Amino acid sequence: MPLRLPSRSRSARLALLLAVLGGAVPVRASAQVNNCIPPTGHAEPVGSLDALRGSFLVIAYGTSGPRKGRITSGTLELAPAPAEMRREGTLMIGSSSLDLARVGGRFSGSLRSRDPGAPGVTLEAPPGGGRATLTFGSVRTRTSAGELAVPVTRFELAERSLRGYRGYWRTHGAGGHSAAGYFCATRF
Repeated sequence: MPLRLPSRSRSARLALLLAVLGGAVPVRASAQVNNCIPPTGHAEPVGSLDALRGSFLVIAYGTSGPRKGRITSGTLELAPAPAEMRREGTLMIGSSSLDLARVGGRFSGSLRSRDPGAPGVTLEAPPGGGRATLTFGSVRTRTSAGELAVPVTRFELAERSLRGYRGYWRTHGAGGHSAAGYFCATRF
């Protein structure tokens, strides 16, 4: 059964499309122009993860790897995960339009998948606290040793920002390819 996210008015969808595609987030923009800076470590922690439900515009910067210096942007939609997934530590599931390859991010499957059995994005929280993580990629097979057999990109939520959240991202998994950077997620 496909994931049902809240519907948005036609004008809100059009405004978002124009903002993303129409240059509100230029491809070669600087962090200062977009008001997206790396986490400072001095801002308020993320707090309630339920506040991450909904729609966000995400900007990701590559700071290491083969695509160092590149920027990408796209949308992120999150909704509560089914009860059985919540018991295993996955709090939310959703989809994204981010072009992670542009900044060197890797994943398997589809980021746009809204299938609860293989969502494009999951929000996970470690038992007993710690930073929440957004994991991108709908296919997450593991080896018999429990290590990832396919690449995934993880966004670690470090702190709240003025209009949303920010943190660091890193690609993990097969192939030895490595890339990392920082991101900002702004609610719309």
